[in-house]
Amino acid sequence: MYNSIIISIFAAENKKNTIMNPTIDTYRLTSMEEPSDAVLSQLMKEAAEEAKRTNEEATTRFFEQMREDAQKISATW
Repeated sequence: MYNSIIISIFAAENKKNTIMNPTIDTYRLTSMEEPSDAVLSQLMKEAAEEAKRTNEEATTRFFEQMREDAQKISATW
């Protein structure tokens, strides 16, 4: 019984802190609240890092495919 009360209190405190102080781990873009400058900055930084990583991967795949195609074409000549 005491365990369930402690868990309930902890869950309520955690929910209250999450609602009042959204962090990068708890903030959702669908939230009706504006993100803090720190949270927004972190979101932008992570989005930029992801975009850079996926762009580099796509560029690498593109040039690998170009090399493979060039080898196939030169093999037929």
